[in-house]
Amino acid sequence: MATNGRGAIARTPRPRDRRAQILLAASALFYQSGYPNVGTEEIAASVGVTAGALYRHFRSKEELLAQALSDSFDRAAVVAGREGVGLCQVVAELAAISAQRRELGALWTRESRYLSEALRTPMRKRFFNFLTQLVDVIADDRPEVERRHAELLAWCTLGVLTSPAYHGITLVSEDAAAALLARLALAVCRTPVPAVQLHTTAALAAQVPTGWVAGVPGHGRLPGTRRPAGRPASPGGSAVTGLPPGTRREALVAAAAQLFGQRGYQGVTTEEIGAAVGVSSAAVYRHFATKADLLVTIVVRTASAMSLTMSTSLHSASTPEAGLANAAGTYIDFAMSHPDLVSVLVAETNCLPEEQRQQVHTTTQTYIAEWLRLLRAVRPELDRADALYRVHAVLTMVNDVARTPHLREVPELEAVLHAACLRMLADSAPAS
Repeated sequence: MATNGRGAIARTPRPRDRRAQILLAASALFYQSGYPNVGTEEIAASVGVTAGALYRHFRSKEELLAQALSDSFDRAAVVAGREGVGLCQVVAELAAISAQRRELGALWTRESRYLSEALRTPMRKRFFNFLTQLVDVIADDRPEVERRHAELLAWCTLGVLTSPAYHGITLVSEDAAAALLARLALAVCRTPVPAVQLHTTAALAAQVPTGWVAGVPGHGRLPGTRRPAGRPASPGGSAVTGLPPGTRREALVAAAAQLFGQRGYQGVTTEEIGAAVGVSSAAVYRHFATKADLLVTIVVRTASAMSLTMSTSLHSASTPEAGLANAAGTYIDFAMSHPDLVSVLVAETNCLPEEQRQQVHTTTQTYIAEWLRLLRAVRPELDRADALYRVHAVLTMVNDVARTPHLREVPELEAVLHAACLRMLADSAPAS
């Protein structure tokens, strides 16, 4: 009704799900740009509110990240913790969450390091509560498996389910992505263990198509299970160290890789890198003009080393099947030997200067293209997207296990991983 020539003021009701909208927008921005590079004003603008309105729901940007992770862990724990629900249904529901919220794996792996200890501690408690429930589900489904192997399979399963966070491949629908992730995760959950039983070509051939292990080096022993001469078994809770670098420059590279892997590139100073090898920051600058130069050295070297593992795999194979088996084995060996390098490559590439970021992208995409070529030669019925989903699931699973130090105590770890990789690649039903 008009009064004094003026129309009534229309009020836009506040959406009841505004808090959820803010969480989704923040998660997407943290995933795309990295937590340190996103401001609350940008988050607020993405949902059409002011920063002041955002603060009515969340006290800080840090609380936003913590809540996004908490909600995802709690949701996953509800799925895994229900009584009387079998492994297939649990995996299917977790796969649906992952297909819907593909950024969550990267937020936990890459961005949670920026949380304060006060927020990170309860976050870890929520995560391990969920992980324990998933281990229980796998152990109930496979009572013949030791608890430590059930835990390893749970970590492997999470690597598969969170793999969409590390690529932009899309399938025909979200349901198709969820279905494929569920198939691959179940293939991993059902991997025969202890894998010492898989150390012969005949035994492995019973788990994957004929010919996949032909030409594998090691006289039937799985590639990746052979420990290089002089390389000790890694102790629990720490990466394999071996002999320290003999030059100052290489010592700085190794220290920076370890610190960047643990705390993130932006959470480490040049002074801390120098202190790790007993020198001042001025001494660091005699070898590297900037901290970014250190990161470039680490990431470019890591990407190049990955390419070399593929060259080795192809050189020693006479069939595409053997090439795939070799590629899985050499990558497992590389990741287990260099978990710090893997961590930096996975989590810090976005911090590189543009030119070097494009260089690394080209190198890694060429590496992935070789996997794709081999897989589609063996599995011509797979379309490109389906095959790429499988390759990324394999690599992410290996990366996640390599970066989890206590898993190195698990007997025959590398053989279990290799068998799981081949089971995913050989899974016979394409996504639809």
